[in-house]
Amino acid sequence: MNLKKGDIWTCKEPYCAAEIEVLRAADTTCHGNFTVRCCCGKDMTLKEKAPALAETREPVAAARGANR
Repeated sequence: MNLKKGDIWTCKEPYCAAEIEVLRAADTTCHGNFTVRCCCGKDMTLKEKAPALAETREPVAAARGANR
């Protein structure tokens, strides 16, 4: 498994719930097939990233005129 910068891994064990953030990506030649494990011994899962929100603001002048 190639670790990517910004990935957050979370422990599957509810009483532990440790998280690890990857600060530097692994080299692209790294093709390890190992599971990321927590210090408690349980497997960790990759935390889903929230989808990016699109910019939807209207220009200030248009917004002021709509409120009148």
